This record gives sequence, C-alpha cells and structure tokens, in this order.
Amino acid sequence: MSRKAVFHAETWHLKEPFHISRGVKTAVDVTVAEITDGRFKGCGESVPYAHYGESTDSVLEELKAVAGHVEAGCSREELLSIMPAGAARNAIDCALWELEAKQSGKSVYELAGAKRAERPVTAITIGIGCLEEMAMRAERLKDCG
Repeated sequence: MSRKAVFHAETWHLKEPFHISRGVKTAVDVTVAEITDGRFKGCGESVPYAHYGESTDSVLEELKAVAGHVEAGCSREELLSIMPAGAARNAIDCALWELEAKQSGKSVYELAGAKRAERPVTAITIGIGCLEEMAMRAERLKDCG
C-alpha cells in the first residue's frame, strides 16, 4: 500500500473570544495529519495541550517520527503500539479512520460497528462573562442536547 503523509500546523481563529478563569483564547493552534493513498485522502486534527507536556512543535516531531510507518501502511491497530496516547496519535488515528471510510465506501460509524447517533452527545462550555452574556449564550444552546 503506497501512502503519502503530510503533517503541518494551523491556527484556527475562534468565532468569538473564549473566556475562562485562566485567561482568554481567540485562536487555537492545531496540528493536522493528511494521509493519501493517491486516490483518497484522510484528514485528522488535534490540539496539543501544554498540560500534558505537548506543544505544536513536539506534536509535529512525533508525527514526523512515525511518517515512515504510516506511509508503509500502518493500520489503526498498529498505531496503538507504536505511539503513546496524545495529540499526535489522535491526528493520525482520525486521518486513518477517514481514509479507510473513503476507501471502503462506508461511514466511520459503520466501520466502527456503531449505530448512527440521531443526535451526537457533546459538551459545550459557556465561557465566563457578565451574567447577561452568559445567559444569552445558554439561550442559544438550549436546544443542543
């Protein structure tokens, strides 16, 4: 199986500033894994977290260190034994899921043997703000779950 793997970093600007007790975020640094077989391309992203000792640079180094394995046809299962859990493995794992789904003509949930969720379970954090702002955000989200 001949594959090509490309890894890079992007900055994604948030629609609105996200305020929490530790500060304000206006953008997120994201690492991106793109894996192609020449016909189909799978993409995966992850956010490195300093809390876990990760940075954009460290995650890109981890990705580049396993590029040969990925390009040689490493499976999602094999990935578990060659990489520790973290942002780098997540980006590749997601790219491999998408690539496999496109190759097979199936959805990711079908490949995983799961039923399609009518409404995916999610969690949303309402950032800190004045009472009126937080109430407005909560009102916009009332039908999300």
